[in-house]
Amino acid sequence: MAGYVFLSYSRKDRGYVSQLASYLGTAGVDAWFDPDIRFGSDFERIIRNKIDGCSVLLVAMTPDSAASEWVAREIAWAERQGKPIVPMLLAGEVFPRFARVNYYPCHGGAMPGQDLIEQLRAHVGMPDGDRLAELREAVAEAQSWKRIGALTLVERLLGSVREETRDAARTALVGLISDPDAEVTARALQLWHSRGLGDLPAQRQPPRPRTRSGRAVVGIDFGTTNSLVGFMEAGEVTLIPNAEGSVVTPSVVAFAPDGQILVGAAAKRQTAANPAGTFYSVKLKLGTAWSVERGGRRYTAEDLAAMILARLREDVESHLGPVVVQAVMTVPAYFSMVQRDALHAAATAADLHVLRILSEPTAAAVAYGLNRTAEATVLMLDLGGGTFDVSLTEIGDGLNEIKATAGDNSLGGDDWDQALVDYLLHHVRRQSGLDLAGDRSVLLRLKVAAEAAKIELSSAMSAEVHVPFLAAGTDGPVHLLTTVSRDEFESMTRPILDRCETLIRAVLQDAGIRMESVDHIILVGGATRMPAVGKLVARLTGKQPYRGIIPEGVATGAAIQAAILTGAVKDILLLDVTPMSFGIETSHGAREKIIERNTTIPTKRSELFTTTEDFQRATVVKFFQGENERAESHQLLAALELTGIASAPRGVAEIEVTVDIDANGIVFVSAKDLGTGLEDSATVNRQSVTAARGLRPRPGTVGLVSLDASDGQRARDVVAAAERGLQRLPEFNVPGFADAESRGPSGDPVLLQVRRWRPRNPTFRMREDEVDWARGLGSRYRLVLVRMSPDGSAHDTVRYVPDPLSELTRTPPVSGEFHVSWSDIWSRGRPPF
Repeated sequence: MAGYVFLSYSRKDRGYVSQLASYLGTAGVDAWFDPDIRFGSDFERIIRNKIDGCSVLLVAMTPDSAASEWVAREIAWAERQGKPIVPMLLAGEVFPRFARVNYYPCHGGAMPGQDLIEQLRAHVGMPDGDRLAELREAVAEAQSWKRIGALTLVERLLGSVREETRDAARTALVGLISDPDAEVTARALQLWHSRGLGDLPAQRQPPRPRTRSGRAVVGIDFGTTNSLVGFMEAGEVTLIPNAEGSVVTPSVVAFAPDGQILVGAAAKRQTAANPAGTFYSVKLKLGTAWSVERGGRRYTAEDLAAMILARLREDVESHLGPVVVQAVMTVPAYFSMVQRDALHAAATAADLHVLRILSEPTAAAVAYGLNRTAEATVLMLDLGGGTFDVSLTEIGDGLNEIKATAGDNSLGGDDWDQALVDYLLHHVRRQSGLDLAGDRSVLLRLKVAAEAAKIELSSAMSAEVHVPFLAAGTDGPVHLLTTVSRDEFESMTRPILDRCETLIRAVLQDAGIRMESVDHIILVGGATRMPAVGKLVARLTGKQPYRGIIPEGVATGAAIQAAILTGAVKDILLLDVTPMSFGIETSHGAREKIIERNTTIPTKRSELFTTTEDFQRATVVKFFQGENERAESHQLLAALELTGIASAPRGVAEIEVTVDIDANGIVFVSAKDLGTGLEDSATVNRQSVTAARGLRPRPGTVGLVSLDASDGQRARDVVAAAERGLQRLPEFNVPGFADAESRGPSGDPVLLQVRRWRPRNPTFRMREDEVDWARGLGSRYRLVLVRMSPDGSAHDTVRYVPDPLSELTRTPPVSGEFHVSWSDIWSRGRPPF
């Protein structure tokens, strides 16, 4: 019969023993210790019963456990029962009673080696095989009281570290739920609900087919720290539990020493024993060149994300049956196009069919707005493990309209953890003189301790941080024991909170909303539980935030959106926005925005550009996303190459650049020479980025400039063909173009610029009568004489010449002005350029 290891230890060594239990579990050895038992009348009885049932007693020997009365009692009870005792020396001296016994040294908090694991396995046996056989016999017993007894074994096996064992226990429990004996059924149902195993099999109508002919539409919140899956049925959203009965699956992947690949809670549990093989925050590495080699194979971030998503899909199929899983996936609002594409690729590799990629704050807004008819302005704050998103949404009567959004993909709850880790490292350095900042194993243990302290400080004014056997010092093992107050924690993390405030103010400014006009503030994400976040919101808005949809709000909103897309939910309209601006690089590294951030999507915009050199035959259109005015500070998304532009003076060719963003936020960009029909296009993804970075323009390739240049730009950066056309205008006897006057009244040089005419948004000042005249002319472009100041910048407007570039100018002169078309200039012989 397989059993378990009883861990005997001092209370001060609890942190190490907790990690030891997880380590033994991943090695196939069940271990028990008493993390949740409090001293009282039942304490001794529980301990005695557990020792009676164990296969071996493992003693963690330290100076503290040597002085512990309870450790001495546990050893004595085990000896009276004839239990094998395995001593493990962590620090100090070997207990006198074990002086002649083989003990295992594990100094400095190290995990036991394979030799000890094998010895424990010899005592315990392989844990699940015998118990599964026992379970099969118990559930088939004729006496109902024996089947009731089988539930105790089911409950134990549901907590196994092996997935196949949990599946077998769950299957047995399903059978006991349908037991003909009412008492067995009642107790089985109670166990099912207490373990959070989801919908009862009897409630699934009709029964799910056993072939992949059905379809399940779900919402997936693939988080930096944890992931959740929501499913909408009969108007309600249900969070789907994983094989361990929890609706939260850690976004962690581990490559175990024995070659296994662990995902979720199993991967997280063995972190301390296998720090180099455990990987967190995979989401933030999507779309990058990050990779890791394990077992002779190189894995990218997309590969690890696919493993996590595949586990979520398996949970869906376990809950709903073997169905084709279609999903609405959520991402941080500030995820780039490349990161979104990488997530889409990972989902596809996990056999998920992606219906929509939705911003996380948008999903949370959908969850909050469901069934709300009153109009309201809602500020949504989504602070997760690794990202922070803010959105301003107007909801009411079935409409969810995102007005503005902002985010930071490097700001989240992990930053608070890291601040506390840095504090603890400084504390250890001050106490022991050791600098442990480069020890990955130490950092992982401190991160676990820091996260636990952060959570405790959300409800308590202080938290004790205890990490025994953190490292080996010159005078023996180094233990960490300190107390952190909430005030200290908030003081050391204030700069992080200030970054949150900056983003909140930016969103309100972009949306044109005053603080006092916000009706509701919704907090989403586990990190918003920190009191400092709530106090920040209350200080800024004067209102108390609502935390009713933590932490499942994003998954719930994604599930609702999935139901909307499939028609299961009607009369709800979602209007999302693009969180970043898109544009191209123009001459001298400047950037021209084509689509501004916070533009409602789907959207499609086009802008005209022209050549900057005479007889330019080729150009490369570099497409970026970002907000700064210089292109080099943005992310390059694609590069389009046009070769074969019609030979013409600079400023004559018209290159139309079109940006098309669909409802998923997927971007399509194209560039077309309107004169020749020459065109190039690309869908923004990892391939387009790689191609753009590797593009080497051909000789003679020159950039473009906007046909919408502003007064402050140098005339040489504006469309210059019209400037040269001025040389031929005297041939047409245009009034006011005598050679003397062309220098301007003050003798300053007079240059010519071409402006695109926008009646609703003029690019330069005009008198009201001139505006009316320009509208009546109906032309697209106008020439502007500009007097230049000595430094070369535009000083003031001297004269307007009506439209010498348009074919529409063959009309009678207006107000005594002279009209001439560009084609007239060319028709007089060889162009003067």
